[in-house]
Amino acid sequence: MGTGDRAAEDAKSSPFLDYVLETYIADASEPGGGERVRLGELHARLEKLKGKRSELIGYLRSLTPFQRHVLDASKELNRIRSLSSEALEKNDRDAATKCWFRTLSLLVSLKLWRRADFAIENMEKRLRFTPPEKAFLDGACGFTRAPDSDAPVPEPLHTTRAAEVDRYELWENDALVDGDYEEPLRVKIREHVEKEYGVRRVDNFSGTKKAFPPNQTLKHVRASEKVHDMTYFSGVSQFLEEKYSRLRDSTYRPLATERHETGGYTERRVRFSLDGDRLVESENGLISAVMHCLSPNTIRKKMINDVKLVEQALTMGAKKVGSDYFFDRFRRAEPEPAFLQRTEGGDGEPPRTPPSAPRERVTAETASRLIAELAGCDRFIFGGHLDFDLYMDGISIRKKPDVLVIEGEGLGCYEYANNLIILPAVCPPETTPLQQVLSALADFRYSLWIDTPKEIFDKQGVGFAVIGRKSKISSSKPLWQIFPTKSSALIKQRAFRTYYVRHVLSFLFHEGVGAVAGCDVPAVNRIAEQKLRQFFDAYVPLSIPAAPPAKPQ
Repeated sequence: MGTGDRAAEDAKSSPFLDYVLETYIADASEPGGGERVRLGELHARLEKLKGKRSELIGYLRSLTPFQRHVLDASKELNRIRSLSSEALEKNDRDAATKCWFRTLSLLVSLKLWRRADFAIENMEKRLRFTPPEKAFLDGACGFTRAPDSDAPVPEPLHTTRAAEVDRYELWENDALVDGDYEEPLRVKIREHVEKEYGVRRVDNFSGTKKAFPPNQTLKHVRASEKVHDMTYFSGVSQFLEEKYSRLRDSTYRPLATERHETGGYTERRVRFSLDGDRLVESENGLISAVMHCLSPNTIRKKMINDVKLVEQALTMGAKKVGSDYFFDRFRRAEPEPAFLQRTEGGDGEPPRTPPSAPRERVTAETASRLIAELAGCDRFIFGGHLDFDLYMDGISIRKKPDVLVIEGEGLGCYEYANNLIILPAVCPPETTPLQQVLSALADFRYSLWIDTPKEIFDKQGVGFAVIGRKSKISSSKPLWQIFPTKSSALIKQRAFRTYYVRHVLSFLFHEGVGAVAGCDVPAVNRIAEQKLRQFFDAYVPLSIPAAPPAKPQ
C-alpha cells in the first residue's frame, strides 16, 4: 500500500468523522419529532437511478427538506474526508486546520438544523456538545486520534466590575418600601415568556401600569453594583454554547446594527388577561408585550457564519510580522501520523526535522490577569475617553470584548463582528504570553479606532516606515491615510500592531516594571520615529496604576 493509500485509509477511519456520521447522518431523526431518514436507503435509491437522468431529477425534487439536508451533509462529510486525506498525505497542516474548521461548521449545521416553519418556542433553550464533541473542539484532538473525553477543559472564567445602574425606588411617605422596584405585571410577563418561549427579549409593554396610592411615589436613582465585565472561554464549544444562548434568549433589545448582521428579528405581540392573580394568554387581552426573537434557521446561519469569522480572523489577523506565519491548529495539537514520520536513511529520504523548541502556553486565567493589568496601564483601551465613548455609541458596542483561548499556535487577534479577542493557546517561537495578549489588544484598538475615519486624528501628522516598503513615508495626513492606495488592510494592521506592542513594552521597561502578571517585560527601545512616537504618546497615553493603599494591621 502506497503512502497516499495509507493516508486515505487513515482519513476514512477518522474516529470523529465516523462519530459524526453515526450520530447525525447515518440514521437521523428530524428534530421536533419529525421524520426519520436512513442514509443507506437514500444511497441505494440513488444507485438504482444512476444513468436514468429524468427519473433521478424527479426523485431528487421529491425529497423532503430533511432528506435533502441529510444527503447534503453526507456529501460534505465525504469532501472533508477527501481533503483531510490529502492534507495528511502532503503533511499540509494549514489544510488540515481548514478541514477542522470545515468539520466544525458541519457539526453546528447538523445540531441546529430546523425546518423553515419550526417555531422558536419548540427549539431547545440551550446548545450542548457531547463529551466526544468537546474533546474534538476544545482539546488537542485531530482527525487521526479518538476523542479523549477524560480531559476536561476549565469552565469559562467570568469577571465583574463596578458600574452605575438605573434603579427605581418605591417610597411610601418618607419610608423606603422597595429599593429595586419594577411593575409586578411586567415581572410576571417576563417570567411567563421565558418559561414558555425560552426568550427574554420582551419590550413595549401595555396595560401593565397601575395607579399608585396617593401616599406612594417612585424615584429614579443611580446605584453602584457589580456587573458582568468579560468572559474568558477555554474552548470553542464554550464560546458556541454561550453565543447560542445570547442569540436564543438575550436580555437586550435588538440593535439596528445587529438586525442588519443577523437578517432581522421577528416581533411577536403576546396578549394576556388576568384570571385572579394568574396571567393567562388570550387573543384579545388588554395586557400585552412585544417579544423579539430570531427564527431557528437564522440562529443556525448566524452560528455557522461565526465559525467562518473566527477562522478568518485567525488565518488573516494572526499573521506574524516579518514572515508569513499563520494560525496553525495542527502544528502542536496533533502528532504526525506514523506513515509520515521519517527516520535517518530510510527509503533514501532525508532525516526527519527535529521537533521545535517548547512553546509557552496561554490560559484563560493568565489572559485575564494580563488584560486586567495592561488595561490599567492603557486606561482608555476599553473606554473612558470622550471620543472613544462617542464612537462606541455609534457602532452600538457597549461592552468589553470576550476572550476565546483556542488550541493551536499563532498570534492573538480580534474578531470585530463577535466583539471577540482570540488567543491561540500556544505562543509562536520567541513570543511570550505578554506579547501574545498585547498583539490581540493592538488588533482591538486598530479595529475600533484606526480603521474608521475619526476627527480625533485630523490634526496629528505622522511618519514612519511601512512594512513592505523601502522608503519612509512622511505625511501630515491622519494615520489611516498615510498608507499608499495599494497597501492592503493587512499591512496596515501589521504595522500598527508592531508599533503598539513596542510602545507599551518600551514604556513598561523604561518605567522599571519588571513583570506583568508574572510575565517578564523584555528590554525594548522606544519608537525611533519622532512623529509616530508623538502620535502614540498623545492618543495612547500610558501610566503606571497607583498601588492600592496598604490594609491596616
